[in-house]
Amino acid sequence: MPELPILVIGGGPTGLEATRGISDLGYQVILVDKAEVLGGNPISGDYASITPQLRSAEDSMNDMIAAITDNPLVDQRLATTVVAAQGAAPALKVTLKNGTGEEVLDVGSVIVATGFQHFDPGKETQMYGYYEFDDVITLVDVERMLKGGTFIRPSTGEKPKQVCFIQCVGSRDRQIGNYWCSKVCCGVATKEAIEIRQMVPDCRVFVFYIDMRMYGFWEDELYWKAQEDYKVNFIRGIVTEITKRGDSLLVKGEDTTMGRPMEVLMDVVILSIGMEPSEGSKEMAKIFDIPWSHTVSSRPSAEP
Repeated sequence: MPELPILVIGGGPTGLEATRGISDLGYQVILVDKAEVLGGNPISGDYASITPQLRSAEDSMNDMIAAITDNPLVDQRLATTVVAAQGAAPALKVTLKNGTGEEVLDVGSVIVATGFQHFDPGKETQMYGYYEFDDVITLVDVERMLKGGTFIRPSTGEKPKQVCFIQCVGSRDRQIGNYWCSKVCCGVATKEAIEIRQMVPDCRVFVFYIDMRMYGFWEDELYWKAQEDYKVNFIRGIVTEITKRGDSLLVKGEDTTMGRPMEVLMDVVILSIGMEPSEGSKEMAKIFDIPWSHTVSSRPSAEP
């Protein structure tokens, strides 16, 4: 057993699970998070539910937080950031900063779990009209609505009749430097499509995708269930532009399966935004000299 505690940076799902697992093994853990509360994006982003059981995100995160609360092996440091580090495992000196000043800790090892930030779909291009049209929203916007128990057109407050998801917004895009697949967008979009159909049964839901990457349980628990039980329409295609036609959104693109142009009217367009390394992850990479993949280090970033 190491003599020095293990430092976990980040109090989201990954950091909480790492903290629980380490303490279960009998090791001391110092958990640091810059926020004043634990939970990460599911809490700060007002997520409605977690796959695959579609259980309340708040309940799921509260269970994870409860698993480490009042644990004598866990030292929680909230509203605290890591600002410097020296040495190497198993003897590192890490400087923490909070409202009362700085403190240098001796730790044996560090787990960086600083997570991601959601891609801003309007910062690189307005082809989707995110900042132009009220009824163009993101997965995160939908989560907030679903958590509130409703799904409506933002522009009118009415229930929509036709909705579509556009996949891979900000992911797998060489032009903006985001080469990676975020891996969760397909699953989250399908989950939300099911929830929209449950909430608004008369609404037709479409998913425009490059290819569906449904890992593990998502294929059976979400993908096939969405098609067979909830009649969600999955269309392989590329959306090139969104404009207005009357009170509706006109989605232009190509149906790549049929090899023909596509124009469809929608009440709401949902952008399946990908993930980027959070600002905290970028900062920790510098402090701890953590290498990025070559696609991140040698290509332009998605920062403005």
